[in-house]
Amino acid sequence: MQADTGEITLTRTIDFEMDQHSFLLMVRASEDQDSLSSAAEVRVIITDENDCVPEFLQSIYSKDSVPETVTTATSLLQVSASDCDSDLNAELSYYTLSPDFSISPHGTIFPAGQLDYERPNHLYEFVVMAVDKGDVPRTGTATVRIRMANVNDEVPEFSQHVYRTFVSEDAGPNTLVATVLAKDPDGDGITYKITTGNDEGNFVIDSQKGLIRLRSSPPPRLQGVEYVLNVTATDDNASGGPQALSSTAQVIVGVDDVNNNKPVFEKVSFVLTVMVLISVWL
Repeated sequence: MQADTGEITLTRTIDFEMDQHSFLLMVRASEDQDSLSSAAEVRVIITDENDCVPEFLQSIYSKDSVPETVTTATSLLQVSASDCDSDLNAELSYYTLSPDFSISPHGTIFPAGQLDYERPNHLYEFVVMAVDKGDVPRTGTATVRIRMANVNDEVPEFSQHVYRTFVSEDAGPNTLVATVLAKDPDGDGITYKITTGNDEGNFVIDSQKGLIRLRSSPPPRLQGVEYVLNVTATDDNASGGPQALSSTAQVIVGVDDVNNNKPVFEKVSFVLTVMVLISVWL
């Protein structure tokens, strides 16, 4: 304290988080000649300065095997941060800039929409922030990693919706007619089956390879100008789901006519009547 001015100053740095928050000082003023004096109490209140940055309990939060069918009401994980300041300087709000996830005021993370297993490395990685409510807010960050688990939610996809091909009407057994191809976005195995359009049984399909051939026995008998086959691809549900999924493509097989029939008369006999006129000269 300055004796001539009464100015009170600190003799050391005070830390609000480590020291007491108030000091009671007794200040006396006196005259030099007759030693008359008086005293007063001075209470010094220490206020907190927002000098602490929010800190998360973990730098990285991870959650594995999250099904891609989770809803927006599903709690995925909890993040938590602390701030060594006090009052508003220590009150935290949580935020994330990820469009795929939301975070509650208490740090609970939810899906913001439909999640997808079919993404790079099957992984979502994003940053969460904890921001205090000081006059000049301070921010702490952490990383969140959400690793997805596959669910059978995608139907097999054919390379074409409609396949067109031709076959000669006198083609022999096992003649290759067409090849269909489907892939499953979930990575499941696929089996093929002709579901309609093969009432006479002229066509067979390799259930694993999608090769469509004419039957081997008895020999095929193709009739008409074309066949319309509906082929179904069904996944094996290996990725897990309520049920196997399937899709259908159309195979249009045109039949090329072969000149293998001789002309046939509509009647086996014909009767022709001819009138002959005879002129008689007299």
